[in-house]
Amino acid sequence: MTGPRPAALIPHAVLAQWLAPARRPGAVGYTAVYYKEQSRPADLAAQLAEMIAHAKCNLESLRRLLQRVGWLKASARLAPSKRPAGRHGDFGEVLAIGLLEEFGNIHVPVVKLRIQMDPEQSLHGSDVVGFHLALDSSGKLLVEDLEFLEVKCRTTRDKQQAAKAHKQLVDDRAAQFADTIEFLQLRLEELGNPELLEAFETYLAARDTDPEGRYRISLVFDEDEWRDDELDELPDPPDLCAPLTVEVVLVNHLQTLIDETWDAVPAVALSE
Repeated sequence: MTGPRPAALIPHAVLAQWLAPARRPGAVGYTAVYYKEQSRPADLAAQLAEMIAHAKCNLESLRRLLQRVGWLKASARLAPSKRPAGRHGDFGEVLAIGLLEEFGNIHVPVVKLRIQMDPEQSLHGSDVVGFHLALDSSGKLLVEDLEFLEVKCRTTRDKQQAAKAHKQLVDDRAAQFADTIEFLQLRLEELGNPELLEAFETYLAARDTDPEGRYRISLVFDEDEWRDDELDELPDPPDLCAPLTVEVVLVNHLQTLIDETWDAVPAVALSE
């Protein structure tokens, strides 16, 4: 996209310092991108905690509330899920959004975690929707395509995660992503960005029967638990959603990093 770009809701600059992407040859029917750690910043957990906090709330508003209301000592919105799967899922979703923005130049204007009423709530529809944006010759904002993404974050061996994520994309596509499309339209209207809302509705109206779009699976795994045969569980074309990108993020001692990140989240709301 040329010209001014909408500001990202979640800061993600640390990802370029931490992870390096590389395409993996040999994938049939999809593009495989692997991210591996190139170096780990000393304050990585704190920066990832900042990303989670921005995904969950408007930090400026939250800090103002905590400063003015003395009996509120902590943020309920930033509390981690009591379930490991919930903590891992939120961590993976925020990381996936950052990867779209930082490495894909794909905008994510609506972050579902911001409307999560409590950390145990699981929201329906696609985990993340990325917007491929452009400007026409007159400078008008266009949505060129949407990218529907499912995220799986695992610290233990699980061979079925890619297949499960793909099945979710298949099911949502069969329903024309109706709940996700309506949710996006409502949120864009509430966010008060009429230019982006108009571009989104124009994109949808130009489609004959469905939003078409692109598809992405983001797999965040502990590096020691990953095996490449995980991707062998994906269906073969033409049963494969297309065009599809599968990104694999391999992290050393992922469980420790997730725990350290969530431990650092409460302090984010109190810092300036």
